Amino acid sequence: MQSSPYYTNRIFDGKYSLTNIPKYKSNNSAKIITQTDSTTGKTTYSVVSETDKKSETINSSIINKPSVTQKYVKHLVDENSATNLQVMKNNILDELISKHPSPFITEFNSYIQEFIKPKTSAKEFIFSIFNPKITKLSNAKLFENSKIVQHLQGYHIKLNFMNITINGASNNTTPLKIFFKITFLTLGNELNSKNLYTIETQPVYIRPKSIETNTSFILENIPLNVFLPNSDEIIYNFVPSFTLSNDETLTLDMDMTFKTLFNFSYHKELPHDAVLLS
Repeated sequence: MQSSPYYTNRIFDGKYSLTNIPKYKSNNSAKIITQTDSTTGKTTYSVVSETDKKSETINSSIINKPSVTQKYVKHLVDENSATNLQVMKNNILDELISKHPSPFITEFNSYIQEFIKPKTSAKEFIFSIFNPKITKLSNAKLFENSKIVQHLQGYHIKLNFMNITINGASNNTTPLKIFFKITFLTLGNELNSKNLYTIETQPVYIRPKSIETNTSFILENIPLNVFLPNSDEIIYNFVPSFTLSNDETLTLDMDMTFKTLFNFSYHKELPHDAVLLS
């Protein structure tokens, strides 16, 4: 097998000779120096030789300052301390949250397809975070389907309100009574013990929108305004559920969607008139 003349001749071509590889002296290394003017915000990049210490500016650009207050900029110029900067950030965070509690929301959305027998005791159903279908309540399901309430050490948590949307159909001809319940879970004082706190709302009535179709559409805002006990120190999980009360003589064929939204907020100080969940 014969090699290609092209590649054979290329080896001896002076253009590809190993002697033409550029050489660099080890004592002539260089590095890039970055300098920033703390007053103007201008950053200068320079190449500095280790041997003759000569420098040449290769590029410069104006770095836009972040959108911060003049107090913050002054702190950077005067103090220039990582420790003091962290203290200042904490103070700003405390001030913002104390004066303007930042709300956060979380949701549970599920649907129910159930045959509910007449004149039976009320049944409780739980919202699942794993299964889109609402399921019957049990102790195991309660802990399994709970969500974590966002925790911030040193800040009290308040549950402001919940919004609900109910849409669907059932074969009831009279209003169906429904109670929403919110269960909060946290560790108890003893090993593996659990503390449970619950809120139960006033009844919400599902009235057929149309007698012919038995469809319903409900929008409700339910004020709650309760603080979670010791929420500045411990973490809570919570899960909503609801209870259906059926007094009709007909078996209910439920096919409805439930959407819930919960609004929480942080508070640095616990108000003197705060209502604690019990």
